Amino acid sequence: RKAPGVRMGRWLQQLGLNLTCLSARRFHGLFLPQMPDGMYGFEVSGCLTRFALEQILRKIPDGLYELICHPGEDDAETRTRYSHWGYRWAEELEALTAPETRVVLKEQGIALTSFVRSTGNRCNAVFT
Repeated sequence: RKAPGVRMGRWLQQLGLNLTCLSARRFHGLFLPQMPDGMYGFEVSGCLTRFALEQILRKIPDGLYELICHPGEDDAETRTRYSHWGYRWAEELEALTAPETRVVLKEQGIALTSFVRSTGNRCNAVFT
């Protein structure tokens, strides 16, 4: 379902990523590493706020999902090199590390993991 305010092109790209995850799952263990059940955060990529992150975390169903995010320091070199992206790395970093985020993760029963640690893991998890 398309969220209000999300451009149609961006929504279609996200849908394509999620469909790729689902179709690639059949090759898990043969050719590919663990594949998530889907991805969240694509529609706010580069501008993930605490509010948007909380909304995402509250709607993730049980399963293994990747949270698309781009946290980082807002240094001069990064701003110069990637200014055309319009990303707000420091804001995303703050959203991901905020104490309020930990509270929502706990309330929702979400465990953070990584691609390496998730192999064979079928819990309610988000890649970091």
